Amino acid sequence: MQYYIQHRLGETVVATLNTEGEMVAYTIERHHRPSLVGAVYVGRVREIAPSQSMAVVDLGGQHAILNSGKNLTEGSLVLVQVLRDGFRQKMPALHMRISVENAYFIKNSTGKDVTFERSIGQGKAKAQLAQIIAPIIGADTGVFVKKTSVQADIKTLKSAYGALKAELQDILRTKKDKLRVIRPAPSLIQRTVQSASADSVLVADSLATVHLIKQASKTKTHIRHYTQGDVFDASGIYDMVDGFLQRKIPLKNGGSVVFDHTEALTAIDVNMGNVTHTNKGEDGVFRFNKTACRTIAQHIVVRNICGLIVIDFVHMKNRGMMKQLPKLLQSHMRTFDADGVWDVMGITKAGLVEMTRKRTRPSLADVVLAPISDRDKNVETVALELLHQLLSSVSVGTPTISAPKSVIDTLKKSPILTECENRIKKTIVFQTHPTAYVDWIV
Repeated sequence: MQYYIQHRLGETVVATLNTEGEMVAYTIERHHRPSLVGAVYVGRVREIAPSQSMAVVDLGGQHAILNSGKNLTEGSLVLVQVLRDGFRQKMPALHMRISVENAYFIKNSTGKDVTFERSIGQGKAKAQLAQIIAPIIGADTGVFVKKTSVQADIKTLKSAYGALKAELQDILRTKKDKLRVIRPAPSLIQRTVQSASADSVLVADSLATVHLIKQASKTKTHIRHYTQGDVFDASGIYDMVDGFLQRKIPLKNGGSVVFDHTEALTAIDVNMGNVTHTNKGEDGVFRFNKTACRTIAQHIVVRNICGLIVIDFVHMKNRGMMKQLPKLLQSHMRTFDADGVWDVMGITKAGLVEMTRKRTRPSLADVVLAPISDRDKNVETVALELLHQLLSSVSVGTPTISAPKSVIDTLKKSPILTECENRIKKTIVFQTHPTAYVDWIV
């Protein structure tokens, strides 16, 4: 895997490409709204709904949902960890099982098994790793072994597991006497380093970002500083992302896949359009649907589509062929999201393929685009892009941003405007205009 990382004004962005150069993930984290996933709190139970096995917990200025109201009393203090960020009108989700993670292991407080990352496989590599791991973890349970452990020596694994176990024990011994953060959520760069395999390459185009990666990485050495400009531009990542934001995606051999998002579900429609070479009976239609499966899986993962997903493939009368489509989709999902939590449930009576995928953070569309019915970028995204353009085009004259009033209002209220002006050592002039652009007026 190659991870392209930009830690820039107002946001951190990570694009993940596989060995074939395909994008398999694209994550944006705005600095004023960082992910809370992984953070551990002492929170206070504000309200309990026993019938729903649910409690509302105050984390100190922010409320979240704990999906277990058993054995709790209102007003009591509890140790909790964030499992899912809040999105739209939904609060963050919590769990009382505490997990800690490093480059090689995940250790949790209540697990009863020792499990291995799915991509390790079931053969000789897993058996050898299990032999190495056994004396290190002893009788401990609640341990998840990552693929990176395969290439690590025993001394490294022993040290890493010991430190992780001690960290978890310290958290569990925390005195529950007041609301506070016990362990902050890892940053996007920290999460990226933790999930990267030993042979991954982490690429950044600024020394500051390289330094942040090195701080988060005690074992990864494949860090590359790209010095020839914007690495996202040079790698074609901007063009890729634009494709993942479109509603209609053309397929290589004709036809298209259409993504429609609603509050309740995401509907994906496969269209043959004017494709002629596949109009040769059921075999041709099946080959077309088969091609669409890979595109659908990739887009689900990169767009971070979660919740209920309903896919309408091109209709086939042959039920045997139709039943192969969920299996093909599963296979491609394993390629793009090997360790994600998802389930392809099969075919409905109406011939639709249903699947679900666990949500932990907002989708790409939620972060970048305007309200879900619109395909335009939201004002926050446009405002940040304008500041990034200004910083990358420093010249003589007066820096001027022309944009719609809503974008200018967002910029003027943003604390990062001052940071941008401090960097260029000039005051930015704003002009209301229907089109957003940057200029240096002499």
